[in-house]
Amino acid sequence: MPKNEINIDVFNDELVIEGTHKGVEGFESASSRVRERAIGRFRKIVRLPIGIDSQKVEAKAENGLLEVKVPKTQDFSHKRISLG
Repeated sequence: MPKNEINIDVFNDELVIEGTHKGVEGFESASSRVRERAIGRFRKIVRLPIGIDSQKVEAKAENGLLEVKVPKTQDFSHKRISLG
């Protein structure tokens, strides 16, 4: 599907990938029970772990493959709380 039909957004701790696949000209499934390509609206939500840099998320699409890179932050720190 064309790149301009895919939207990728980062909201807080979620990566949202959505779009509408309009189908391929000349493609017909073999029967009503078999369909190799999904057609229509889609939406995928992926929860992101803490410690990512949402401002540096990158995506590219080539040959039908979507690649999304989500880098870690350099200043992510961890603090253990002791029980008192």
